[in-house]
Amino acid sequence: MKKTLFAFFALFAVAAACHAQKFLDIYRNGRVVSSVKAADVDSMVIATDAKDRRTLDFYQKGEVFHHMLTANVDSIKVFKSEDEPLVYLGIVGFNQALYEKEFGVLDKNTANDFKSFVSNLTRKDGTLLYYGVDKAIDMLKKQNFTTPISSVNLITFTDGLDQGSLMMNSNYTTDEQYLNAVSKRIGESKVKGLPLTAYSLGLRGSDVTDYTLFQNNLKKLASSTEKAFEVSNMGAVRTRLQEISDQIISISNKQAISMKIPGQSDGTLIRFTFDDASVTNSSLYIEGTFNLSDRSLRNVSYHGFKAESGSTVQGYQDGIFVTFTFTGLQREDGNGLVPTNNIRQYYKSASATSWQENSEFTPANNTLTTINHSGAVILLVLDCSSSLGSQFSDMQSYAKDFIDRVANNATEHLERPFNNGAGSGSYVDLGLPSGTLWATCNIGANSPEEYGDYFAWGETEGFNSGKTNFSWSTYKWCNGSYDSLTKYITSSEYGSIDKMTELDLEDDAAYVNWGPEWRMPSLGQFEELINSSYTTTTWTTQNGVYGRKITSKKNGNSIFLPAAGYRHISSLNYDGSYGDYWSRSLHSDYPGSAWRLLFYSSYIGTSNDYGRSSGRSVRPVCSPE
Repeated sequence: MKKTLFAFFALFAVAAACHAQKFLDIYRNGRVVSSVKAADVDSMVIATDAKDRRTLDFYQKGEVFHHMLTANVDSIKVFKSEDEPLVYLGIVGFNQALYEKEFGVLDKNTANDFKSFVSNLTRKDGTLLYYGVDKAIDMLKKQNFTTPISSVNLITFTDGLDQGSLMMNSNYTTDEQYLNAVSKRIGESKVKGLPLTAYSLGLRGSDVTDYTLFQNNLKKLASSTEKAFEVSNMGAVRTRLQEISDQIISISNKQAISMKIPGQSDGTLIRFTFDDASVTNSSLYIEGTFNLSDRSLRNVSYHGFKAESGSTVQGYQDGIFVTFTFTGLQREDGNGLVPTNNIRQYYKSASATSWQENSEFTPANNTLTTINHSGAVILLVLDCSSSLGSQFSDMQSYAKDFIDRVANNATEHLERPFNNGAGSGSYVDLGLPSGTLWATCNIGANSPEEYGDYFAWGETEGFNSGKTNFSWSTYKWCNGSYDSLTKYITSSEYGSIDKMTELDLEDDAAYVNWGPEWRMPSLGQFEELINSSYTTTTWTTQNGVYGRKITSKKNGNSIFLPAAGYRHISSLNYDGSYGDYWSRSLHSDYPGSAWRLLFYSSYIGTSNDYGRSSGRSVRPVCSPE
């Protein structure tokens, strides 16, 4: 790629004796989209390519080894591997017996295992509610969690009253005795020095006649009345679980924000607003009084925040500027991290009557944000009694949604999402005539050789999001069969005529999952990729994985496409032998099919042999046709 130097961006020096592995995490829209080892980076340069797109290039020993479009970069933060947090999850199901899933680390690699456990729970008579919570506390107390923990959470769902717990524990002779004993354990138990945060969710079943006891159960099985929720339908269960997951995530994530401003006269009021509102209308701000003698902020108050930095924050002088760092910031409303894109700074001298905005203050130049993540422990206790009836499957679905919601957050912070630059936002320039830039790995993959996710054509949620059946009966754009298509129809033999021949953006898996710079490849882009005038293709292995290496004849750059096979109905077929990649282009003569790239050891080409409902890999492109 021909480049023109635009600006020197940064220089990182990493000590060879540093024990903790450091990474430069690249963020877009609050999520890590790429990550590189800090030790590999000598410098970063913002440049322009041949099509006048701004790029961020990472250099090592004078050579670019990773680059991204600057439009895909919001911020870059340093991550130390020794600080990696963990989320631990355990599950207890109860009816006439207990079904225990022992604690394990919850992340994107383990979420399916926990969800499978929930899927395999079955309804039976009996409701060992008190006994189930009692044994759940035993599970919590016997664990040795090695990660620093910020919260220990017990979440109980039930639709009725206890039936049978007294048969399992001879220490109690009445339900009231057992309930009070469990409630006392909730209030007194500690894990790694932390109290239990216990939530209870109750959906009153039709067989519950003692409403007072039902309500009392919810209150006693929660750590406070504010955490006891009676709901009227299963949809409300899902909403509450989402709210609880967000609270747990918020507690585990604490921000430190450093802000650099010019020094002021003694007694000047300083205010930082975070909600893109005017100084008088802001509900999310930090305010303090500047003390010139020691360059500190005194009488600091936090509005809409919780903070650990206290009422006096020491500033650090650099020329005429002073930097203040506010630590342990959390939103009081529990709505995630503190926004940093629209921070404004205002000041009001001791003699002034109105606020003045510092027009030279910009978040990009005057702030630095770091996020500290600590671990969370979660134990789900789920009612599996027969009285749930058809709502049992809803409960299972919402519990799995909860697991995904927490796992996605855990994945975002626990792991290096991409290895040495591979990932969403990372691309390779093959010097193709169209200027198309090919992503370094598949959607859902952590490295070029990982298989990644599988999608039906025109669907944006794949196997990793819980779709396990890739058939016409589950396909989004038909009424259960290939001859009842409802969208992307171009042949009159299939009914009404739809002239669309390519996916709408909202149905493009790359666009939806990676952002607006990305698309699924068109048929033409696949044909250009494998055109022997521009590239060579070789069947090979990379880190033990079979696939096709495609190398540019112009600049020698290459991408690797793993032979990930394809998914049909409930099985994965020909993984390790076949590569099968969707394009965004519909086959106009056979609308039940779409074009894709197919390859194996002795062949590579475009084809339309299979139906749109099958699950295939997606390798995105940017700067699409």
